[in-house]
Amino acid sequence: MVLPAAFAIRFMKGFIVVIVTAVLIAMFSIFLGSVSSYTLGTPPGATITLLLVIILFIGFLSHKLVISVNRKIKRRIRQESL
Repeated sequence: MVLPAAFAIRFMKGFIVVIVTAVLIAMFSIFLGSVSSYTLGTPPGATITLLLVIILFIGFLSHKLVISVNRKIKRRIRQESL
């Protein structure tokens, strides 16, 4: 599975932390995707992949939001110190 590793590499630092994060995301998505596919009557592989893409997309959006907020805070601190 590439998507859990892509998420973990993008947002975590350190080899062991990346591996553990990727495994946890994969386990979570497999469990939730399997349950969802059973209840919705959809193919499990497609449901798991869709869930992983959603998780990756939410991760990218939250990362952009955090960077934006940090920049605003730093800019405000610089303006106050002048």
